[in-house]
Amino acid sequence: MVKSKDLLRRLTVFTKFMSIAKAIQMVAITKLKKLESVISTRQLSIYTYKELFMVDDLKSFNFLRNKKIILPITSDKQCCGIINSRVLGATLKVASVCKKEKHDTINIFVLGTKGSSGLARLDLSNDILGKCDNFKSELLSLYTIYIIFVNLISYNFDRLIVMFNKFFSMFDQRVAFYDLPSLNLFKHFFFQNRKFIPMVKALIKKSKTSDCVYTNIYLYCLSLIVLDSFEENEYSELGSRAIAMENTVQSTKKMIDALRISYNKQRQSRITNDLVEVVSAAESLVA
Repeated sequence: MVKSKDLLRRLTVFTKFMSIAKAIQMVAITKLKKLESVISTRQLSIYTYKELFMVDDLKSFNFLRNKKIILPITSDKQCCGIINSRVLGATLKVASVCKKEKHDTINIFVLGTKGSSGLARLDLSNDILGKCDNFKSELLSLYTIYIIFVNLISYNFDRLIVMFNKFFSMFDQRVAFYDLPSLNLFKHFFFQNRKFIPMVKALIKKSKTSDCVYTNIYLYCLSLIVLDSFEENEYSELGSRAIAMENTVQSTKKMIDALRISYNKQRQSRITNDLVEVVSAAESLVA
């Protein structure tokens, strides 16, 4: 039987742990509350750039060699629930489907330390083309993403599939993806978006090199879209952390209630034994 002192010590530890979990949950909820206005306006501001990649017949394009790179975005922070498991599970599913296509080659460029170790557990380590980690200590910015893409386009891919957690609400985060074309394919389909032609012509006149203009537009727009994916993943991380901490608080409450009942039973039993001893001693003195 566990001693009452040990039960009391456990009660104290679990009570402190529940307080910490509540504090983490409140911080996550407060951050999400502050980001409400950002979330509502961000999609409108980035829609124009997404339009550059909205090509209806992109999937029907006849590739001689369809080389895909999957870019899963994972989180290296703690207490984030299952957001990494969702993205890695979706990555495994997409990679399995692509490998069934005989003309497809698939590689993975993973963002996040936990993501690379998770892919190794899923037997996808041979497909990892490269990785970029330590985002926990780096400031997330457009420049950071731009540097990643300058290196990424050197791998000569046809399609880039960006996997991330999309934020819908604090209780709802789902895996989403962007299916983005390569630079050459972007140039090929660019003039389907006729409203951008005057802008591009003006830029080409100023720079006198069309390749430079296309490359800069491509990198800039792609960096914005992937930065959007990072931000969505960050919002999902906060929502998932709030829910994970809520579940932790509820589980800890049940454990505290069970421990308190056990402690009170032992305490009551000890008091009863002491009273019996006192009464017995009093009766023996009277006799």
